Amino acid sequence: MDIVRRWFRDVPVTTGITAAMLAVWLVCAFQARSITATGGAPLARAWMLWGPEFLSGLGPLRALGFMFVHMDASHVVLNGLMTLFIGREIERAYGSGVFAAAWLVSGLGSALAVLMLDPLAPTGGASGAVYGLMAVLVGLAAKNKADLRAPLALVGVNIVYTLIAANVSLWGHLGGLAAGAVVALLLAARRPGVRRAGLVTALVAVVAALAGYVITGGY
Repeated sequence: MDIVRRWFRDVPVTTGITAAMLAVWLVCAFQARSITATGGAPLARAWMLWGPEFLSGLGPLRALGFMFVHMDASHVVLNGLMTLFIGREIERAYGSGVFAAAWLVSGLGSALAVLMLDPLAPTGGASGAVYGLMAVLVGLAAKNKADLRAPLALVGVNIVYTLIAANVSLWGHLGGLAAGAVVALLLAARRPGVRRAGLVTALVAVVAALAGYVITGGY
């Protein structure tokens, strides 16, 4: 438990998001009586991102909830580990508030891309947000004048995986990556105030776009 406390003390938002992913998956696994097919659990179905359900009632909350829904044990483990280790670097460098905003912009940007380009494909998982974090990690390395080969290779390998793997949300991944690239550009500003204002603007813009999707009944 000491290591968990250290992580919460060191990077509370990263650790909290990862813990929430695991908690939601455990509930889904209990409901589905399975660790290999948790996407059919009642909670997963209620939170899954799906265009027709997004347009009514509390459906818009799926743009946030879908990031915590995972299809099986390997899915939540992979996204959890990626969130932990990439998120730790970003949260340490920029602070918890900036990291939280980066994660939200990336995840909501992923949701927007799915709704606009593949709305009839039920989608779940934090992969879009993770892809956004990978883009922010590249920006952080560039800002620190560090070797870009490792973060760029990470992005490249995951893009190839997205293009060749089955049952993967292409637009969710690419939408998250694009949103993360925007965040990375905003974080390149030298003045903290400019960075914060840019992130707030980006977050408001993506929420407004999602609201527009609801108001117009889908694009």
